Amino acid sequence: MADWFYLINGQQQAPVSEETIRALIQNRTLGATDALWQKGMPDWINIGNSEFSALLPVQIPTVRRYVLQVP
Repeated sequence: MADWFYLINGQQQAPVSEETIRALIQNRTLGATDALWQKGMPDWINIGNSEFSALLPVQIPTVRRYVLQVP
């Protein structure tokens, strides 16, 4: 199991397990735009573009009011 590094407020956090990353996402400590990295990856990636993206809360679109014009 590979160790993961993550960023919070631009500060790199110590390596943690995949289970810890999952818990941090589920308790909303980490979100879609937070970055992850592990050995072998060329660069940091956003969680929203990672294998963990399915754990992120569903974003419900804002309801917009439409006024229908009847001729």
